[in-house]
Amino acid sequence: MRIFYGMAKGNARYQCRCDGAHVGAGLCIGIGGVQIDRAVALQILEAISDRAVEAAIFASDQAERSRKDIIAAVERELEAAR
Repeated sequence: MRIFYGMAKGNARYQCRCDGAHVGAGLCIGIGGVQIDRAVALQILEAISDRAVEAAIFASDQAERSRKDIIAAVERELEAAR
C-alpha cells in the first residue's frame, strides 16, 4: 500500500498500485486515508493511555530517588571532608 496526498488538507488515500512488477495491472484496492488514520490513532491511544500515565509516575519517582541518592552521597562526602 502507498499513500497519496490530495490538494485539500488531510486528504489522503491509501492505494495498492499493481504495476509491471506485480501480478495484474492498474489499481488493486484503495481506501480513504481519514478512516485509516483515525482508526490507527484510536488504537495507539487505547494501547498507551493507561500505561503512559503509569510510566510517567514511575519515571518521576525514579528521578526523585536518584536526586535524593545524589544529595545523600554529596552530604556524606562533605561530612567526610570535615
